[in-house]
Amino acid sequence: MNGRKQTQLGWSLFLCLMVSVLGCSKPKLDLAEITDSRIDKAHESLRKVDALTFFENGGLYIDFPDDPPFDRPYIVPLLTTLTEEFHFEWSVFTLHEDPQQALELVAKIPPGTDRKAVQLRLAELQEEFPGDILQEWGDDYFSLDFNNAEESEYFRVPENS
Repeated sequence: MNGRKQTQLGWSLFLCLMVSVLGCSKPKLDLAEITDSRIDKAHESLRKVDALTFFENGGLYIDFPDDPPFDRPYIVPLLTTLTEEFHFEWSVFTLHEDPQQALELVAKIPPGTDRKAVQLRLAELQEEFPGDILQEWGDDYFSLDFNNAEESEYFRVPENS
């Protein structure tokens, strides 16, 4: 084999090796990017409303007509606290056809937000909260969801498992 064919064969083997190595590696999941992308898509297809105004005007997120109240006694004070302490501006997304029922609760993350401080504060607030506060962090957005006490108990993994 002449030098040129050896070089071509060498490059071909190198490229095959690189494709197989790169092609077979697991892609890294960027959960923050997934969160931001999902919220950006919600911006495109759903109605966005200021959350505190939404709740003040009778909008519902966790509550349904026959459920014990949860939104105004627990969620609104939590949002107010986080707004005062960390300057979040909360929004809810609703369907255009049902503007009184929120599908998601989100805040744009202000520049310079100390995420660890927010998470520590949420852990403190969790102690007094009748259920679970669920957090989802993106790079640009922060989303909260909640389970009431009954839902939290249902989803809790038994200690012997």
